[in-house]
Amino acid sequence: MEEEYNQANCMEHGNEDEHKIEVVGESTNPEGDKSSSEEPPQSEPEQKDAAKQSSKIPHSAESQPEEPKDEDNSERKGNLLTSIGSLLKGANQLVRTLIILAVVALVAWGIIAWQQRAKHKKVVRTITQTVVEVKKIKEFCTANYYEETVVSATRKKFMKSEDLAIIAKGTVRVGFDLSKMTTLLTSDTSIVITLPPPMVLDVITNPSDFETFQEDGHWDHKEVTTYKNLARSMILSHAKADGIMEDAEEYGIEKMTELFHRVGMKQVTVHVKKPEPARVESGVPFQGGALTVPEKQDAAI
Repeated sequence: MEEEYNQANCMEHGNEDEHKIEVVGESTNPEGDKSSSEEPPQSEPEQKDAAKQSSKIPHSAESQPEEPKDEDNSERKGNLLTSIGSLLKGANQLVRTLIILAVVALVAWGIIAWQQRAKHKKVVRTITQTVVEVKKIKEFCTANYYEETVVSATRKKFMKSEDLAIIAKGTVRVGFDLSKMTTLLTSDTSIVITLPPPMVLDVITNPSDFETFQEDGHWDHKEVTTYKNLARSMILSHAKADGIMEDAEEYGIEKMTELFHRVGMKQVTVHVKKPEPARVESGVPFQGGALTVPEKQDAAI
């Protein structure tokens, strides 16, 4: 009986040991999958040591999944630096392009400015030479007037009348004294010209232009010369009455404009100064006889 009791106790102890082994060790489920074993409970001092060690570790197991975030940040920084580098490279390229364009524009401007200065000097030289040559002309005749007139005179001597009639032919020349001309070059294609007032350049009456049409009695040389001079004055007076001064001014402006257009000026402005007030001349001296001064007559007498 004791032996059976001891065997029974051994069986119970043996079963307890097997139970302990099954609890501590790994067990398999009926499907054959492994299940994780439960850790034995730790004592209070061991838990404190574990807490201290976990506090000393800079990155716990829970923070380990954050490592990919650092890699993403580094990758983003790399992309940002790459984009910044490309932008800086593009900016440098743009700056170089702008500098090249500025240099090209400066060189082109310098060439154009040099050409313009050279052209301006050439134009000034040409205009100056033209003005000098024009001033050498001095008398620039722009209008002519031709007329034949008759001057007659009558005087009484010893109870009888003596008559004198002279036919005079003359030409009036009116124009400008170009030595008094002034010019102003306002641009390479524009000039302003100021002319003096038109003047009577000459009244041409040659000795052969006078013919004695009638002479009764004796008329001395001084009296005949007085009437010839009167004929010259009559021709000039008739020329002015016909507008020779206005014609000379108009034609002078036209010719000066045409001249400087041929030189290369596109815009030519010509001004004419106003004449000074005319002085009143004394009459022709004459003694004895009645002087008859006819108005303007036809050339044929």
